[in-house]
Amino acid sequence: PAAGTLKVEAISSGDTSRPLKVAVDGTEVASLDTPDKTGTPQVFEVDCTTAVAGSKIYIYSGNSGINLFSIDYTYTK
Repeated sequence: PAAGTLKVEAISSGDTSRPLKVAVDGTEVASLDTPDKTGTPQVFEVDCTTAVAGSKIYIYSGNSGINLFSIDYTYTK
C-alpha cells in the first residue's frame, strides 16, 4: 500500500508564519501556514492519495525554517 494520510506537527522557527510544503514524487500536494514560534505547534493533515508504492513524500519549508515535532503516515485501506 502507498496512498494514505500524512499528519505532521509543526511550528515556524521564526517570528512569522512560514509555509510547510508537502510533495509526492516532486508534485506539491499541500502548502500550509505554520504558527509563528510564539504559538502552539499545529497538527496538519495532508491527503496523499496520489502516492503509489515506491513514492517519495517530501516535507519541507517554503521559506526558511520550520520545526517538526511528529510525523505519522496512515495507509488508506
